[in-house]
Amino acid sequence: MKLNWRISRRSLLTWLGTGAAGLVFAGQARAEVAPHGATPLPSFTGPGVNPYWNGVNPFVSYPQKLPLLRMTDRGIQLETPRQYFLTPFQRTWLSEQGSRPGLPVGSEDGAPSGPETSPPIRWPACRALAEIPSVGPRTHLDALLKTGRRRIDADGPGQEAGMNTIIKLFETAARADRAALIVTRIGLVVVLVWIGSLKVFHYEAEGIVPLVANSPFMSFAYQRPTGEYRQHMNREGELVPANREWHERNGTYPFAYALGTVIVAFGLMIALHPWLPQVAAVGSVLVSVMSFVTLSFLITTPECWVPALGSPEHGFPLLSGAGRLVVKDAIMMGAALVTMADSAKAYLRKRAAAPRAQMSERQLQLGPTVR
Repeated sequence: MKLNWRISRRSLLTWLGTGAAGLVFAGQARAEVAPHGATPLPSFTGPGVNPYWNGVNPFVSYPQKLPLLRMTDRGIQLETPRQYFLTPFQRTWLSEQGSRPGLPVGSEDGAPSGPETSPPIRWPACRALAEIPSVGPRTHLDALLKTGRRRIDADGPGQEAGMNTIIKLFETAARADRAALIVTRIGLVVVLVWIGSLKVFHYEAEGIVPLVANSPFMSFAYQRPTGEYRQHMNREGELVPANREWHERNGTYPFAYALGTVIVAFGLMIALHPWLPQVAAVGSVLVSVMSFVTLSFLITTPECWVPALGSPEHGFPLLSGAGRLVVKDAIMMGAALVTMADSAKAYLRKRAAAPRAQMSERQLQLGPTVR
């Protein structure tokens, strides 16, 4: 029997194309599996930390699988290493941390090189995973700032000098939080003690009469009718004996003495922060309440707004001299709330540390325990 081996050109091209595609896909599959199957995995059972993973479990490898962590033998439980769950930002940041001294250096394609760094790890981020717990809040901030500076430096040599200066300024500003709190607390103490002490002078006591007389919280302290003070106001530095006598009958000066004493006491309470933070926290709360009452003068006191004396510029929102003085208490209220929170934190830290200090002192008194 004679066989006919004639093959059409179309069939030949189809067979050749199918075979070439099969070879290509087979080569790619071998390239993906070979690095994991060809490299022997180190046997690691502790007791320290696995150099390729922040744990003590050994790596295991199965055909066509990436290296996994073996949790148990029976039944077999495997865990996927953390590097496969990192976000792109975490990989970038941790890979940059991998250039610090003491960390293994990887190859250019991101996988650690050398027999001591096998099995291969796909991303360089995992090289710094073991050091993550040792990075504190301030160190983490420093690392992010340095990372941002390196990225800005890579933009071009022309921008390097200027951007480095800007980054350094931001680094300095980021570390000024404690200094800012100290300045805020000192500012509150100085203002409160200074302003409170001025209440013993007649000109200061007479200057707050419009605010007190129109306030529903304080008007009870004066003896004369509310609107009568307008005919007996002295300008600062001016002395009119008749007006001075009216203020004495009104009780202007005794109330100013009492108010000044309270304000000075608030300032001294805040100044006790290094020794009695709980007292300083209470003082800050009282100052914030006092500032709220002062801000209410914007509603109750007509003298806080420019009067209508012929100019079209008068009334809300045009603040007069008294109004501009009152509205600044919004800043004092915010500063008092900041110092309140800081003093409360200091008190809680001090209270939490007290039992440990007492226990250590008691152990020292009892001496070493012999077993």
